[in-house]
Order: sequence, then C-alpha cells, then structure tokens
Amino acid sequence: MRTQTALQVVGRGAATVIECPVPVPSQLDVLVRISAVALNPIDSKLLYGAITPPIPTRLGCDFAGVIEVVGESVTRDLKIGDRVAGMVQGGNTLRPDDGAFAESVVAPAHAIIKLPDVVPFEQGAALATPVFIAALYLFKVLGLPWPDHTGISVLSTQVLIYGGGTATGAMAIQLAKLAGLHVITTCSRQSSDLVLRCGANAVFDYNDIDWAKKVRTATKDHLAYVIDCISNEASAASCAIAIGTPGGKYLSCTVRGPEIARNNIVTLKPVGFTVLGREFTIGSDERRFAVVEADGEFVQAFIPITERLLKEGKISVFPIECHYGLIRIPEGLQALYQGQIRGVRLVYRL
Repeated sequence: MRTQTALQVVGRGAATVIECPVPVPSQLDVLVRISAVALNPIDSKLLYGAITPPIPTRLGCDFAGVIEVVGESVTRDLKIGDRVAGMVQGGNTLRPDDGAFAESVVAPAHAIIKLPDVVPFEQGAALATPVFIAALYLFKVLGLPWPDHTGISVLSTQVLIYGGGTATGAMAIQLAKLAGLHVITTCSRQSSDLVLRCGANAVFDYNDIDWAKKVRTATKDHLAYVIDCISNEASAASCAIAIGTPGGKYLSCTVRGPEIARNNIVTLKPVGFTVLGREFTIGSDERRFAVVEADGEFVQAFIPITERLLKEGKISVFPIECHYGLIRIPEGLQALYQGQIRGVRLVYRL
C-alpha cells in the first residue's frame, strides 16, 4: 500500500502531520500529486474558529499538481501527467480525507482545470476556488451573461462587488468585466490599484461612511445586482442602501450571512461547495447539504472558458506569498484567522 503525509486536524487549534494511505479515486475522479496548495479563510475558521470538525479531518480546498490516475468513467480530456489545478472540500465530516493539505488528493474530474505551461503551480494553486465561486455566483445564481455571451450589449447592466480586494472579489471583477458588465466595487485604499487592474469601472472606499449613497447616485438609483464578499451585518446594511429603489438581488458569500429586510430585495445564500457534486457538511455544522447536480454541470461547462481565458492571459490569480511544507500551514492559518494577512494569498509548496 502506498502511503503519503497529510495534515490532519485533531481539535480546535490542533493539527498534526500524519502518515496515511494514498487515496484511491472513484470512476469519476482523478488522483493528483500535489505540488502547491493555497489557504482559504474557511480553512482558518475550521481550524481556529467555532466550527472545528468534531472528528479528525483533513482541511484544504485549493491545490495544483500533476494527474497520476484518471478514473475509468472520466469522459473529459484528462490524462496522466497533465498539469492541473482544482478544488476539493476540506472539513467535510462525510468525507474526512478529502482535504487538499496532503501530498496527494482525489478530486472530481469535472472540477479540474488544465494549467498552461506558463502558469506555475504556485499561482495555479490559488485559482480554482475563486474562479469557480465567482463564476457560479455571477452567471448561475444571479443569472448574468457569461464572458462568451452573444447578442445585445450588456454595458448598461451594473453589478456591485463588495470586497473587491478579496480573492473571490478580484476574480468576480475580472469575469464580470469580461462579460461586458459595468463593474462597481468597494475596497480599502490599499487595494484600489489591484481592483482597477482587474477592470473595475468605479471604486469606492468602504471606510467612507457615505459610500453606499454615492454608489446609489452614481448608478442613478438602478443598481440591481450585488455580491457581498464580506457578508456581515455592516456590509449587508450598506449594500441595501446602494441597491436602487426598484430593488434587486443581494448575494451573501456565507451561508450564515445576514438577510436584507427590504421586501423588493431577494437575499441569496448559495454555498460554493455544491459545484463539487458531493453531499457535504461544513465542520461542526450538523446540516447536510445535498448534491446540486446543476451546479456541478455549470462548473464543468465553465472550465473550457476558464482555460481559454488563462491561456489568453485575460484572467490572473490574486497576488500570492509563497512558503514551504505541510508543517508550516497551521501558523499560516492562524495568521489568516487573526486578520494578519491582507492583499495576498498564502501558498505552500509541497
């Protein structure tokens, strides 16, 4: 039996490197030898927050590496030796060995992105979750046009990305801009150059107490689509002010996010892990989230667009800061949980 090392969470704030069997992919999965992983806020909350899994569980969502095994029923053009990036769900108590913080990972083949040779593994590791989540929220949940849409111009369609200085927010700006939308975003002053490079048409400082009123004026009281990448009470209240009198859709990026009370605003709380096509839990939360086949089908359909945009250099990953080794990941997660990491994603080369 082949073995590997993996980072296992054994309690709140406690993780250890263990030796365990190399996982075996199902017929619809691939086995990837991991070269690099990227940290996500959910990873830090699962280790150091109030939702630590009640059983030993592997964490980690984003990875990049080389395919070692392709499941027998995989129909996509994937082969052994392909350089790829992908997403899994760490902290799922229904599949406790699924996390990416290991030397190898089994991942659903429909959620694998082939990397161009010019994209190093370190950057590839920071790709999948932001692009899958941003695309799902923009184009499936909100129903906005895809980057390859045909037909009339949509430049008059405005979308607000609250928290454009986050990894998901920055990717959402890029994809929305490529779809021809008029993109408005909020961020700190430190992130303004980043969001402008991503293509934002207008940028507002969320520390300005009047930013929401200014957005409402700038959009002539017709803003109807909002993605809130922060999703706390303060951000939701401000977004409610920014949305125009006719109403619209407010999307919270966290399932526990707030509701907007205005009766002509629909509050949406999608859970991005549905793109993986697997039943799941989130840490200690006892709710079981069902398989949403349409979300898995969506992300599979969007991957060719992602690969084309990558090859053409039309999308880029969030800035990264590189480190080395599984054993160093817990200290990175602690820094992330404590709010010490801003403007970069922590990536660990294995």
